[in-house]
Amino acid sequence: MRVFGIPLLILMLAWFVVGCDTPAKSASGQGVEGPLRIQGVGYVEPCTEIRRLSFARPGIIGTELVVLGEVVKAGSLLMRLECGEELAAVRLAEAHRAETQAALELLQAGAHPDGIRALEGKATAAQAELDMARQEADRAQVTFKAQASSAAEYDRVLGLLRVKQAHWESCEREASQMRHWVRKEDLAAAAARVAVAAAQREAARATLALTELRSPIDGVVLEILRRPGESSGSPTGESALLVGDTEHLRVRAEIDEAQVAQLHRGLKASVRPRVGTATAIAAKITDVKRIMGKKTVFANTSVERKDIDVLQVFIELPAGTRLPLGLEMDVEIFGDTAATGLSSNGPAPSRN
Repeated sequence: MRVFGIPLLILMLAWFVVGCDTPAKSASGQGVEGPLRIQGVGYVEPCTEIRRLSFARPGIIGTELVVLGEVVKAGSLLMRLECGEELAAVRLAEAHRAETQAALELLQAGAHPDGIRALEGKATAAQAELDMARQEADRAQVTFKAQASSAAEYDRVLGLLRVKQAHWESCEREASQMRHWVRKEDLAAAAARVAVAAAQREAARATLALTELRSPIDGVVLEILRRPGESSGSPTGESALLVGDTEHLRVRAEIDEAQVAQLHRGLKASVRPRVGTATAIAAKITDVKRIMGKKTVFANTSVERKDIDVLQVFIELPAGTRLPLGLEMDVEIFGDTAATGLSSNGPAPSRN
């Protein structure tokens, strides 16, 4: 007993110390939650992500309208393919649209007022001649009955009356036609021709738009990958230009699959460039991706595992932060207590 007393005492003390360091169990059998501290790596990107722009159709780049680093607005024209044929088609369609619109307006205006007045004057003169022929026919009838004139003379006067009657009716019809120059069917046909011309113009403009590359966002020209004279590349494969919003940055960080249950929006974070002595930047998690993925950013340490799945989190940087896009960052996420189950974001993320 005297030989083994001291070692036995040392063993008992060691067991006591280890037992004190073991986390206490709660009534439910789970470990008591402690301070949350998660580390990862990521890189700087725009909050809107980098937009890789490509033309909607193949062609040869004709005009480059921006320079590297230029600030652009959403909808700004950045590049244009060679498009002489498309521009000519637009001009032709616009001219045809103007022509049909003018024809419609001419119909809507009706006949020229001076033309109407001229025909009405002609009808008035014909009416006066008709009245005189009637009076002469009345006198010829009286003399014929009194046998003071021949039947041939009477027939001549009646024939002249019929000629004057026909002439007056013709003048009246011409004046009426001029007053009612446009029929509703004519107007409908003219309006239809205008609509067809307008559709052809829009089709030509849409074809021209396929030769244009416009910015989808407010941002900065980050890279120009194609120059005038070069092929525009494939619409689905090769980009011609990169645009991004450098005023609002975030860090896209990758977190080990073993720690994803502790992540949720609103957690505090600290990010620092992996090289240099820059001061850490305080930020917070603004979003957590809902699907697991393979690791793409590596710390290149001896203990780093490269075959694990990761979950990406997005950490928005304070306004006014100026960092190069793509800069690798060390990320530390922390909070008061360790949350579980992604309670702020719903169920645990799925694997791709």
